[in-house]
Amino acid sequence: MKKNIFFIIVYALTLIISAVNVAITIKDNLFFDINSLPQGNYSYSVASPTGDKVLNIYVVENSLGAAVRGEIVSGGVAKNVFWQTDTAAVASYWENNDVVNVNELSINIAQGAVYDCRRGTSLFQEGNLGGLAAPEIINNLQENQ
Repeated sequence: MKKNIFFIIVYALTLIISAVNVAITIKDNLFFDINSLPQGNYSYSVASPTGDKVLNIYVVENSLGAAVRGEIVSGGVAKNVFWQTDTAAVASYWENNDVVNVNELSINIAQGAVYDCRRGTSLFQEGNLGGLAAPEIINNLQENQ
């Protein structure tokens, strides 16, 4: 009897651990957080036309390759707005005080748009490359093709 209880407990724990692992794997693969990116090495900064915002560019290099991270600093608060892998080259400029262009991708900061190469489209239309909140990005890409 004690042997059966022991096996039931072991099987239950194995099932619980497996379910937790599956849940974590699904979360990590479907829901990327652009705010949890590696820091990287500072490359340069570009101030907005009015000077109230600054785009900081960082290059992240590791054993998997190179990537570029861009963050906007406004009012002392930094927010990641750009993540592109497989490149260390970056060119950026401000189109106006609300739109920054990084590697030929326009990002409307005022609308909360971000570019994360891991998500070509947004599952929840939250302003990523394919989101309805950032149609100027889609139009810009279609014009450049």
